[in-house]
Amino acid sequence: MNPEVSIIVPVYNVENYLEKCVNSLLSQTYRDIDIFLIDDGSTDNSVKLCDELQKRDDRIRVIHKENGGYGSGLEIAVNSISSEYFLICDPDDWLEPEAVETLLAAMDKYNTDFVVGRRKLVFADGTVKSDRDFFSHLNSDKLYTDLSDFVTIPQSPHSKLYKTDLCRGISFPKKVSYTDYLLYQVYLTRIKSAVYLDKELSNYFFDRPGNTMNDDAALSEKAVGFHSIVSLATFRQLNKQSPLYKYSVVNSFVNACKWMALIKKNHIDNDEYYNMNLEIVKDAEFSKDDLDRFLKDNTSSKIKYFTKRMIYSGMLDEKKRNHSLDLLTKFI
Repeated sequence: MNPEVSIIVPVYNVENYLEKCVNSLLSQTYRDIDIFLIDDGSTDNSVKLCDELQKRDDRIRVIHKENGGYGSGLEIAVNSISSEYFLICDPDDWLEPEAVETLLAAMDKYNTDFVVGRRKLVFADGTVKSDRDFFSHLNSDKLYTDLSDFVTIPQSPHSKLYKTDLCRGISFPKKVSYTDYLLYQVYLTRIKSAVYLDKELSNYFFDRPGNTMNDDAALSEKAVGFHSIVSLATFRQLNKQSPLYKYSVVNSFVNACKWMALIKKNHIDNDEYYNMNLEIVKDAEFSKDDLDRFLKDNTSSKIKYFTKRMIYSGMLDEKKRNHSLDLLTKFI
């Protein structure tokens, strides 16, 4: 009999953290799970450790693969698991003991497609911070059918329970970071409802050395390139039949404007990355009302004003575009 919940752990050179992560999964109060360790061509002791961990508990499955990046591991895992639901736990993070039980109980109680909890932000110096401010506009234990309030909350995989069948067929760019953004955004346009829980169910090791969110070169050409690749792949896979589609398109558009501005500001000489975002800008179809609603909901006052000015001064006009980007660049 298939387990009800799978936990996907993308693994790459995390020998110092993996065992703590897996121990937290084996300690879940909800036992009907399996654990997929997707080794993405690790070059450290993670390879051996995955195999050793598999011997400890028959709920652990290991897949060794050539290095293809975070998204390639997710794609293989989603198409390999047979459970009805899954969640992702990064290998340097760990779950609270009741995480799976709590998320699954909410999924069943509200008969929903998606359950989102909160995470603790854990720092190397022992500091622990709350991420509640990111969710302040959401009400806990409420069934949402208008999903616009979920579009700009943290999109990392922490404390999120997905329906497996609704994720089948999602395609991830290879050998890039930030593909958890793609999974989250595309999934939102495939579902009908979601529930938020004001509970810290996972622990996010926020400033681990090598963490892509904290790299000193987070706005380097490489990072901006990854964001550009993922943004375009996300935009192309948004479900056009979803009531959320226009809202998600505006989100893609505003992000594309941001990356174009950063490419200019940081003097990144890469037309390919610039043109990926330009494709989104050109192909995004929405009304002034769609844009106004998104900016009212989500954007800081400075960016709101200058994004509007970009649009209304002719962002889509080739002759005016550079001037519009110059305006936004000053406020990035």
